[in-house]
Amino acid sequence: MKREEQEEWKPLSFDEAYERVRRTLITEEMTDKERLEMLKRRYESMTREEQIHNQATNYGYAVTGGSTMRPPVSKAFLEGAKWADANQPSPWISIEDRLPEEHTNVIVTDGSNVAHCIKYGDGFYTNVGKCRNVTHWMPIPELPKEE
Repeated sequence: MKREEQEEWKPLSFDEAYERVRRTLITEEMTDKERLEMLKRRYESMTREEQIHNQATNYGYAVTGGSTMRPPVSKAFLEGAKWADANQPSPWISIEDRLPEEHTNVIVTDGSNVAHCIKYGDGFYTNVGKCRNVTHWMPIPELPKEE
């Protein structure tokens, strides 16, 4: 995305911030569990962009104590979060960097092919034999949970 196309960071106005807080007000009468549930629901109801904006604002206040430096600090946090979302690390781990625990089911590749293997002894094995020329592996991702 070109710089001129990026949405400019703007702090929330007092009225906008007040309205957000009022909609999800945590009261003194709530138990700790109720407060945590309220915060969880509030966070889960936000879009990713709102979550990032919220954390940027919180970070700006935490670092600067609400001084005039808050907008540049919050904007830097916001841009860093957007960059991190756009540049996710690869799930593949080089066998030169680290090997999985012994007897662990993993997905492996030689750069061209992919196989489900188990780490055993000096290599990776399927039910039909040893996987050759393995360069990278990754943990098997968790299955999606049905709601």
